[in-house]
Amino acid sequence: MASRLVITDVYDNIPSDARLASEPWGFAALVEGPGGVTLFDTGGSGEVLLSNMSILGLDPTKVQRVCFSHIHGDHTRGVDAFLAANPNVTVYAPASFPDEFVEKVTKAGAKYVAVSNPVDIAEGIKSTGEMGVAIKEQSLVIESAKGPVLLTGCAHPGIVEITERAGEIAGESMYLVVGGFHLEDMSRQQVETVSNSLKGLRVKRLAASHCTGEEQIPVLRELWGADWVKLGCGASITIE
Repeated sequence: MASRLVITDVYDNIPSDARLASEPWGFAALVEGPGGVTLFDTGGSGEVLLSNMSILGLDPTKVQRVCFSHIHGDHTRGVDAFLAANPNVTVYAPASFPDEFVEKVTKAGAKYVAVSNPVDIAEGIKSTGEMGVAIKEQSLVIESAKGPVLLTGCAHPGIVEITERAGEIAGESMYLVVGGFHLEDMSRQQVETVSNSLKGLRVKRLAASHCTGEEQIPVLRELWGADWVKLGCGASITIE
């Protein structure tokens, strides 16, 4: 039986908890459950990231590993401040990350693992491996008591394609897909097509934020109804 899983949105341009700072852009999420404590991305400002975590009562020194989705600054710029607070982590990043990023992380005292193919990150957590062409990105597949959960940063390689890969890795359909879906330039019809594709992959619930799009999120919320899960800076999803 999978342990209790809690995913907390600690950095997002879409607000949820009024106490927290919502920057113009960026994303980071804290995963507590399988394998201990994992930070997924570090947002665009380490100061904001650490402040938000403090307000939420989340201790950065408890984090055991940091996984980066992709190289964009609004997902990586918080790394310096975070590693200053806790260098005792293992960093997992796509193999395409530049040498200067690797050097910065290792100089701070953290271990570094370059990810190319699907790999076990920790007990109950797998990486999809590096996906995409123009923008290389990894996502996480996390075990939960209700089925696997897919956590994405921006889904530049395509949210449907990533969900398909996650299903292949997990050997079953996703219970929940959560994170940024990168749909902000899509028409309603295109969003409906994506939604139908995810339902065709037997995804049970959806929680989209960050780069999904201010106009596109309400469309998804309407289409998914009771299976929609609200996400935003400070929001927390618990799966018992």
